[in-house]
Amino acid sequence: EEGISQWALSDSVTPGIYSLDDYDFRKPNAWLFQARQNPASPSPGSIDVYDWPGRFVEHGHGEFYARIRQERWQVEHQQISGTATAMGIAPGHVFGLTNAPFFSDNGQYLTTAADYQFEENRYASGDGGETIHRTEFTVIPAAVVYRPAQGTAWPRTYGPQTARVVGPQGESIWTDRYGRVKVKFHWDRLAKGDDTSSCWVRVSSAWAGQGFGGVQIPRVGDEVVIDFINGDPDRPLVTGRVYNEASMPPWALPAAATQMG
Repeated sequence: EEGISQWALSDSVTPGIYSLDDYDFRKPNAWLFQARQNPASPSPGSIDVYDWPGRFVEHGHGEFYARIRQERWQVEHQQISGTATAMGIAPGHVFGLTNAPFFSDNGQYLTTAADYQFEENRYASGDGGETIHRTEFTVIPAAVVYRPAQGTAWPRTYGPQTARVVGPQGESIWTDRYGRVKVKFHWDRLAKGDDTSSCWVRVSSAWAGQGFGGVQIPRVGDEVVIDFINGDPDRPLVTGRVYNEASMPPWALPAAATQMG
């Protein structure tokens, strides 16, 4: 007879609040901070998980990420493991539990994991052989929105690298209202070496203020040093410029080593 022979409930302490924040240079005074309370936590607010950077620049995106992470904590808060002879238990499917020893356990459950053991021995040993159909499973209440764990780490860069400034054919300077430039990385085999080769890349300055400072926009063909904010490959930043054999200093070195400009 198909049924469930073991049913064990486990509770985990989960964060009461999940919060995240980020910064967008195009809206430097914008309030992007988002926080969401976990209703399943026994002590809301006592454990706070805070992510920086949240990797978003739109307020709505931050709300979405906060909700998804908070729903993940709810999944981990209470899970039930069990053993059954029932063969219809499968990940992603809902089943109803009835006639449980504790009435409060009756209800609808979503299967999140299952391990199957099937042995059919009657053909080898006659009708007296034992047939084993056993399923070990993990479920959560069907009312809880299932969210998988965040298993993939965000890509990260390590250390600076250099690239060549590029632009449309015939242009010696190519920039936008923020003084950003386009670049072609030396390792990029597919880029055409024009203004489609990268996103706009911000350029650091020795002095940058409201309507004043130093502006030196790298020219097309210049070799620049690229680093990445928080190691995020989606946030490159020009931190310096370097000479090379094709672009030498404006006067002879080392003979004029004392000259500056």
